[in-house]
Amino acid sequence: APRLIPLHPPRHPTTGETRRPDDILNHLQALRARSGRLAIYALPLLAEIYVKDGNIVYAHIVNRRDRLGDSLVLQGALTNDDLQEALAEQRTTKLPLGVILRDLGYVAEDVIADAVRRQVEDAIHTVFGWKNALYEFTEGVTVERVDSPVSISPVTLAMDTHRRQDEWQVIKQFVPDFATGYRVVPDAAAQVAALSPPPNLETVWVRMVPLLNGRLSVTAMCRTLGISEYTGGTLIVTLLRHGYITDAGLAPDGASTRQRQLRELHTCVAALMHAGLHYFAKMACDHVLTVAPTDALARFYLAYLKADKGDR
Repeated sequence: APRLIPLHPPRHPTTGETRRPDDILNHLQALRARSGRLAIYALPLLAEIYVKDGNIVYAHIVNRRDRLGDSLVLQGALTNDDLQEALAEQRTTKLPLGVILRDLGYVAEDVIADAVRRQVEDAIHTVFGWKNALYEFTEGVTVERVDSPVSISPVTLAMDTHRRQDEWQVIKQFVPDFATGYRVVPDAAAQVAALSPPPNLETVWVRMVPLLNGRLSVTAMCRTLGISEYTGGTLIVTLLRHGYITDAGLAPDGASTRQRQLRELHTCVAALMHAGLHYFAKMACDHVLTVAPTDALARFYLAYLKADKGDR
């Protein structure tokens, strides 16, 4: 049976406790030859990192969009029609999408492997930047299905982690609020089109420019494109440095923060309950009720946890 190993004394994430960005990396390195799931919870997000014999084999942020098919379409390796066909087959076979795409011959195995590895690394680097997080390791839990196998040593992530943390500081200087919208400066559209996009982001670049109309926040733009906020922030900084876009103020969708936060919290609670992390689920429900005091779903889960005596 899976064995719960607390890696940190449980504390509520709003107590103001801070930690260095590499604390979770240090915990991953300390696992050495263990296998299992490291769950990291920072309101309102839940991440899961799966390790086998001490190496990372899968990682994702449960309640954030991070789809392999979207990633392959955005990088130009897959057409949307082929993706829809593969998704239809997945609904019947229940196989991982990467396996289906490979078997259909739509995407080469090495391209799928590279895309999966980038997604895993993006998720891990995002988690490394969290503060006030709770995390615990459950030994013996394995990931249910994998699009393409990866094996990443936590040690090899250390240098890239510090580099990304430095780059995040730059992004935050240029984009202090991801609820802000940006628009292309008048008469700068031609210069934007002439810029060379970063490697593997050509399709993202083409799709991003029409979204720079001041009506979408950076966060909403990243979700629409299916990219991480790190990638989106890097692209925004590139355009700001050239003077081709300008701050348009709080985007209209930025005013709907409460509804978006509530949706993320609902997804997080459901994921925590499914994972059996009842201690975290209770805290998430309590936080939901601070956002929406009459929320029926949070009250239902709290009543269930109380009846089941599942608080831990």
